[in-house]
Amino acid sequence: MSSRLAAAVVVASALSGCAGSRRESGEPPRAKSASADGGLAAARDAGPPEVPVPPAVALGVRGLRVAPGMRELARLDPAPARSPDLLQQATADTCVRAVWAASRPVRVGFVDREGEPRGERAEGTEGTVPPGGPVCSVRGEALHLVVEGAPPGATARAVVWASP
Repeated sequence: MSSRLAAAVVVASALSGCAGSRRESGEPPRAKSASADGGLAAARDAGPPEVPVPPAVALGVRGLRVAPGMRELARLDPAPARSPDLLQQATADTCVRAVWAASRPVRVGFVDREGEPRGERAEGTEGTVPPGGPVCSVRGEALHLVVEGAPPGATARAVVWASP
């Protein structure tokens, strides 16, 4: 028997073994879960699946591409819902940008002392804020990185870059 013929026989045997008697009789296949909906409601309630979060060092490497000429200001690992004042030590006007990643979709951006947004925010599981370029602050102004919408147990990391 040739190898092609033998392969065809193996494939045909495998395919014929896949057809179950229930399908031939018109019965729908049984769900593998004990719940009536096959566990779909639980999956919907849990939200999107968690994604792996790169380590802060990997986010720092990404920052080299999106924040050229800037220096690393802070590694937030894990990133809190609201960071401490990132410009507390600033002695001049400063521009900042952050590279972030989260295990679940979140909304990330910068806010001032009063919580007013500064620059565009980004949503998802990873990105750069502001997406279009740095947000700048005058000396003495406070800026915080905020991570909103993180469900309990979600992980978020960020690396913040600042103008020299």
